[in-house]
Amino acid sequence: MIYFVDEEESFLRPYAVEMQMRGYETKQITDADTALETLTAEDAENDVELILLDVMMPGRGDETSEFDRKSTDNYLKTGLVLLKKLAESEENKELLKKTVVFTMSSKSTDLFDEISSTSRKLGVPVLRKSDWTRPLRLGDELEGIMGTITPPKHEAPM
Repeated sequence: MIYFVDEEESFLRPYAVEMQMRGYETKQITDADTALETLTAEDAENDVELILLDVMMPGRGDETSEFDRKSTDNYLKTGLVLLKKLAESEENKELLKKTVVFTMSSKSTDLFDEISSTSRKLGVPVLRKSDWTRPLRLGDELEGIMGTITPPKHEAPM
């Protein structure tokens, strides 16, 4: 399963369709709390082929959220907070190897510098959304990344 963790469903839909056409199952998760719960569930690790993680997104938006405005710098760094939470636990380290940060952040910002630095420390690649406007190209890139992680779990359609 390829998880698209991003609140912008309509933006990511063409990418999800491209990966489905290649034979992958996809699921979109629109907030960080649900992502953390879903991805760290007991049976989830065997299900995850790749996680495409946005940085700027909301938490659940209630008092039970682990991703509030203060801890995420007004939701600008939610994905980074999620990455760090995954890195805190030894049992989640395999998930980090299957994660790609997919962000709109510009290369010329302090936020992008922080995204790059944190991702580099955790061994997580970063892709800027603006560099991947064609789903076919992104699909090729994601398959290349997945090929370095583990053998494919799906059958490509004929």
